[in-house]
Amino acid sequence: LRGLGRVEVGRQDSAINQAVRRAQVRWFLMVLTAVLVLLMLPGSLIQVAAAWLATWWGLPAGGSEAVLSLDSLVHLLFFALLAVSGFRPWWSQYRLQFVLFLVALAGLTECLQALVPGRSASWSDLGRDLAGSGIGLGLCLLWRGWKGRAGLLRGLPLAQRS
Repeated sequence: LRGLGRVEVGRQDSAINQAVRRAQVRWFLMVLTAVLVLLMLPGSLIQVAAAWLATWWGLPAGGSEAVLSLDSLVHLLFFALLAVSGFRPWWSQYRLQFVLFLVALAGLTECLQALVPGRSASWSDLGRDLAGSGIGLGLCLLWRGWKGRAGLLRGLPLAQRS
């Protein structure tokens, strides 16, 4: 009877892990959809958003500095968010595929932006997309390493921690 209890607990853990993974995949797909929609906005809407945000950041309203600052920040943040949201569900089993997906997505979004009115593809945006992906993955790996180290250190006496 004791063995049956362990099997039942194992099944419950497996069901919970599957539910968590499905939730993580859904979250990633929602982030991916939002990023794709926002990156494909027409240039006229980007100008309006940049002017509005410039008032918050203290930049000259309507100036090209506001648009460039917003564009740089958006590309970095969006791809960092994509990398972070996709890290948990895919990194452990599909590292190379996930990195290649982020690279391909960066290239694809830049090509698609060339088709959007008022937008254009640029190598600097592609670089920002890739940098954002690298920053997101790097933060996840740092967090995982710190969390793993903290977990390993929990069992050690205080004198041995350092």
